[in-house]
Amino acid sequence: MRIITAAFSLAILTAATALPAQAKELPEHTVLAFNLPACPKGWVEYAAAAGKLPGLVFCEKGLNRR
Repeated sequence: MRIITAAFSLAILTAATALPAQAKELPEHTVLAFNLPACPKGWVEYAAAAGKLPGLVFCEKGLNRR
């Protein structure tokens, strides 16, 4: 399921090249690549994609933790 989500998210990223990190319209568990040293606030590193593309950090939209 996460692979499908990651592939779909990559397609979204390709179509919309400049989504802000604070985009609240994105569903939970969305994975995007950022050209940053670390994930933005509200995002967590997506370990399954770590190191796949040098210079990019893959981040998953923050999870609702209760």
